[in-house]
Amino acid sequence: MRRDEHSDRRIVGQYVSAIMAFAADDDSWERWDRDLSILSQMGKHPSVRNLLSRARIDVRDNLGEFRKLGEGLLSEFGVGLGELTLEDGCFDLLPRIYSQFVRRSEIEGPVDRVTVRTASTLVGAEIDKLRDVMQRPGRRMIFTQEEDSSIIGGLVLRQGDWRRDFSVAARLQTLRRTLYPGRQ
Repeated sequence: MRRDEHSDRRIVGQYVSAIMAFAADDDSWERWDRDLSILSQMGKHPSVRNLLSRARIDVRDNLGEFRKLGEGLLSEFGVGLGELTLEDGCFDLLPRIYSQFVRRSEIEGPVDRVTVRTASTLVGAEIDKLRDVMQRPGRRMIFTQEEDSSIIGGLVLRQGDWRRDFSVAARLQTLRRTLYPGRQ
């Protein structure tokens, strides 16, 4: 079947609707988010796409290559989704599927995504404390951590359009404005 933009949008929407239903049924939002993120990166990577889209007599060869690439990275559901997109000839749509899943899981689903930028990676207890403070009733928090060497101490949080800078540099800037109003 020949694909065009309209059919691609329809295919992406169908996949995302099915994934959202699975995630809601067994409360597996984090697992799907992680698997789709990995699959999206695979779908974006030119060498992976070339390896998996080579014209071959038997699609099982491509499936074998995919299983090797995803081994240890993907859950059984992620492997299944990757195999299905290969068989359907739409592996290249995985980045769009992930993008739409992120958007819809926040709007229609119970997911809040928070990016935490710090000088060093937070450990389990620190993330748990942060999660407790930010958790909204009935919502699921998915944290992404980014290391930023320009942050001396503290952290910067981003959730959608909301951004809070709790870094040492931001506190010093606030102190400077308080002590020296009118100076930048």
